[in-house]
Amino acid sequence: MERRFSRTPLFRGIIASVVLFVMATIGFSLFRYVDRVFWDDTTPEAVQTAGEPRLLPPHLNHTVPLNEGIQLPVPPKKDVQVPEKTITSKNPEAAAARHNLATVLKRNADRGMFTINLSSGHERTLFAFLDPACPNCRLLEPALKRLASDFNVVIYPVSVIGGEESTDRVAPLLCEKDAQKRAAGWHRLYSADNGMMTPPEETTPADETCLKAARAAIDVNNVAFRKFGFAGTPWVLSDTGWHLPTGILQETGTLNLFLKTTDSESGHE
Repeated sequence: MERRFSRTPLFRGIIASVVLFVMATIGFSLFRYVDRVFWDDTTPEAVQTAGEPRLLPPHLNHTVPLNEGIQLPVPPKKDVQVPEKTITSKNPEAAAARHNLATVLKRNADRGMFTINLSSGHERTLFAFLDPACPNCRLLEPALKRLASDFNVVIYPVSVIGGEESTDRVAPLLCEKDAQKRAAGWHRLYSADNGMMTPPEETTPADETCLKAARAAIDVNNVAFRKFGFAGTPWVLSDTGWHLPTGILQETGTLNLFLKTTDSESGHE
């Protein structure tokens, strides 16, 4: 009896070790299971997707000028000298670039191949790059119609958003010889009931030669839009090459004040 009981602590130790080993094995297996459950979805593709911004639907892409967003002020770094021309409006290089841009816009508008004039006979001119498929262009349409009473509003139609659909809608307008019908046709593109309740105005179908030339003109406008680095539609410029944010275009008085302020640098008399 004494010998059997003397071995009891040894057996108890062995049993305890076995129990601890089994528990450790179960615990490790459970950890691996939980780890797999929580991290299976964190694939490289998932990580990349989570780190990327959500893209807008194709029909809404590039509809808002990026540099019209709110920009938070960035504190200047110490011991960094900012060139004087970057903190003053008197920047000869920027002024020259605006002058060249305005010259190109005026010259091509005078050719009549690339534009739709909503109005004429006024002293000042506004140039607008618009796409019929652009939601923000539709929102700006009422303001442009109001401004057409005081400014020459010249539309450079592009298809940077709507693609072939926008081209198909605009090309017949560029083939319309009557300036008033051309402008009226442009306004109808943005009508809420366009193609639904109001029957389209009867027009003489354009011949294929003209439509081909009109499509080429829209392609030229698209190339210019990208070459000039415009961030999105609508993109409106003054006749001195200044970009006009949509907020300035809501009231004629606000726009006149902006033009008066910028004319001193642009050399516009």
